[in-house]
Amino acid sequence: MLDNTELVPLVNSQRVVYALKTHEVDYGVVAVKNSIGGQVKETFDAIKDEQLELVSTTILDIHHCLFKLANVDAKDLTHVASHIQALKQTRKHRAEACPNLQELEIEDTAIGAQWLASGMLPPSTAVLCRANAGATFGLELIETNLEDEPDNRTEFRMFRLPTLNYDEEVPPRWGDRILYACVTQRGIGVLGKAILIFGVFAALFFAGSPLFDSMDIAVSLGGVVSALLLYLTSNKAKNLMQFRSLKGYWKYYSIPDKSRKSGFDMLYETPRIVVIDVIDDELYMKGWLCDKTSIPFFESTKTIVSPSDKPQGSLVYWYQDPREVGRGASLGGFAELNWLKKHPSTQVNRMSGRYSGRTTNETGCLVFYRITEEEFDVHRKCQFLGKTK
Repeated sequence: MLDNTELVPLVNSQRVVYALKTHEVDYGVVAVKNSIGGQVKETFDAIKDEQLELVSTTILDIHHCLFKLANVDAKDLTHVASHIQALKQTRKHRAEACPNLQELEIEDTAIGAQWLASGMLPPSTAVLCRANAGATFGLELIETNLEDEPDNRTEFRMFRLPTLNYDEEVPPRWGDRILYACVTQRGIGVLGKAILIFGVFAALFFAGSPLFDSMDIAVSLGGVVSALLLYLTSNKAKNLMQFRSLKGYWKYYSIPDKSRKSGFDMLYETPRIVVIDVIDDELYMKGWLCDKTSIPFFESTKTIVSPSDKPQGSLVYWYQDPREVGRGASLGGFAELNWLKKHPSTQVNRMSGRYSGRTTNETGCLVFYRITEEEFDVHRKCQFLGKTK
């Protein structure tokens, strides 16, 4: 996908995100979950409050090796240094193979091999890293495949800065301005009124002109003006203005109130994706879990949207799990989302609010971010590591 790309090592997730935000790099790759060690906390601390666009995911098999300096006897080792995830993923086997080594947490596995070889770590230290890292720095191999489970896997995600602008101060597009000038949710806009007035005067002009077959032209213009008037005052046109700023593709994060006690919100690990569309002049929402994209997670049963010609607005929707209809729905409730925009014709790109689960008695916060169709397809097609320990 990315040809002729320069690889830039940045050691940790915070540095990767910083490099993206300062345009030092175009794409950033971070580890997010491991099948043994669980969520990579430093990554979620780095990305959960940032606007990043998902480009792809990759799940790799991970193997850890134990290395030491060649001139140091294994019985003289006192510590093992590595990233916290590598230490987590090897604790059982290390307890059997080298029970007396104390853990020393460092920021990166390959950095550990470099530091040991260059004398930045005490000679009595062993390092956990990939086989190629130890070999690159001339270290001596002690043990291979120290991971506690043979199917040890890690999910990596590639991000870039979003192509959508979430800044509420961004002016509306000209197309949006023109459409809003023609029709608003409350009725005919300024431009729409001007077009109607021009059409009426044009019809009167041709009706009184001797130069043309004026009556036919006047009748035709009158018909066009009448049709335009009927459309601009119709519920369909008003709904178009009301819903068009919300239609599209979204991702959202669900944050239960009870999870705040843990200090680390695990639910940021899996964004959910939503399509907001209009069916029979009614707003309709349908969502999926990203790691189970073939199964609809919820569908809206009713929506209420506030007038769109105000800077502040809200969307209230009731939802249910379509798989559980008639079987005592395990997922059902309602949510309220709010937005703020500088101009009525501006597209809504971010919403936040609260939800209340009817059947689960769970409450929490919701944050919705608009995404492009391209990113939506990425979420649908990517593989995500399943539930971790």
